[in-house]
Amino acid sequence: MTALIRPSELLAELESCPTLPADPGEPAPDGSAGDLVVPLRLATEYGELALLYTTTVFGSPRDVTLDEIAIETFFPADLQTATLMRAVTAQARPAEAVSPEP
Repeated sequence: MTALIRPSELLAELESCPTLPADPGEPAPDGSAGDLVVPLRLATEYGELALLYTTTVFGSPRDVTLDEIAIETFFPADLQTATLMRAVTAQARPAEAVSPEP
């Protein structure tokens, strides 16, 4: 037998969930720090970077070909890191190849 959830109960549960800020560098709308994850902090020559780290693993126990494939990604955790990463990657982009005119 499936238990029915009243809409008011569902709404109350959803309203109790933490809210995230629209801008990663700002506090959450409810005044909390909005810390759902702990960022990886790295001291670099450009300043401190705050990064969110995720790992995605593919495959299943029966799928041998995908058994060892994983993708590791880093995302900026705050506005300062995002701005710094954009500036550094803009400098590192190679110049666009220009084809000679015939």
